[in-house]
Amino acid sequence: MVPPSQSLIVDSNDPSAYPTINAALDTARSGDRILIRPGTYRQPIVIEKDVNLIGEGPLEEIRLLVSDHTPITILTDTCRIENITIQHSGKQESFAMEISVGSSTIFGCDISSEGLACISIHGDASPTILGVRVHGSPETGVMITGQSRAILEGNMIFDNQFAGIEIRDDSNPTIKNNHIYGKNEVGILVHKYGLGTIVDNEIFSNRFSGIEVRSRANPQITNNHIHKNGRSGIFVHDFATAIIDGNTISQNGSSGIAIQTNSNPDINNNTIDKNVQAGIVISNNGKGTLSRNAILGNGFSGVEISKGGNPNIQDNQISWNGGGIIAHQKAGGVVSNNDLRYNTNGAFYISLDSSNEITRSGNIEWIEASFN
Repeated sequence: MVPPSQSLIVDSNDPSAYPTINAALDTARSGDRILIRPGTYRQPIVIEKDVNLIGEGPLEEIRLLVSDHTPITILTDTCRIENITIQHSGKQESFAMEISVGSSTIFGCDISSEGLACISIHGDASPTILGVRVHGSPETGVMITGQSRAILEGNMIFDNQFAGIEIRDDSNPTIKNNHIYGKNEVGILVHKYGLGTIVDNEIFSNRFSGIEVRSRANPQITNNHIHKNGRSGIFVHDFATAIIDGNTISQNGSSGIAIQTNSNPDINNNTIDKNVQAGIVISNNGKGTLSRNAILGNGFSGVEISKGGNPNIQDNQISWNGGGIIAHQKAGGVVSNNDLRYNTNGAFYISLDSSNEITRSGNIEWIEASFN
């Protein structure tokens, strides 16, 4: 007969309780709850049992503060960590949390690092990260590698030096309903064959791009609000592909979407508006299919094609931009059935070196009666 689960109390000020988290872990059985009262705990912990670690009290008063070691390493199938402030201090190359196996749940914590990533998820570990604040890393907020199918939902990921979230290798996480912002270099970086479903996030005020996809990565980017990033909203390059569907991409410091170096995304049903420069830029042999997008009110052209770019642009509304479509520097492509009215400098500018490479048909261009 399996004994019933029990609750173990950790409180360094209560002689009837366990003085450290590790002391409670040594006694705990799988299924037990370890209740951690306010205090600062300084020993790194390794979780090898399916237990629940739950902070009892205000989040900011329950601190696991560890210098030069990873505060929490998870080596078990299913544990739960809730309502704990987890801080890595010092310069040693270690994480604030490392998860290499299982499907644990991290809920309502605050995680920061002065070393490597705040959270490293690798191997086939597929945890669920819910309602967590992830910040302050001199590298990446959340690093997801290997074959992980992690779920990140409802988190605030901000002020990390490089990416807020980095997805690589064959990992295929779900990134849903997060706020990713602040001093991150890039909100989300997907590269080196990374996948992922990126849906319903707000990604804003990152230093460079909101989302960067490169190195043969292929994520699905759907229904996100990507705005006010320092450069492009989404940057796809280096033989990457992606499905970019139903997003609002606005007020970014350069283009809404930039496509370069043999990348070939599908860009459908997005609103791409009020970006400082062009709505979409395709250059350096970039490709892409652009269909049913509203590309409106961008400072330069709605779409710019250059340097061997060769997209298929069909059934879009491209209006109220500085210009409609500009093609130059040996650009190519197929442009069909788009509404190109109301652009300040007209529907098209096509340079002589691109005129034989652009195929146009069925587009609605400026006519005198356009405003009637």
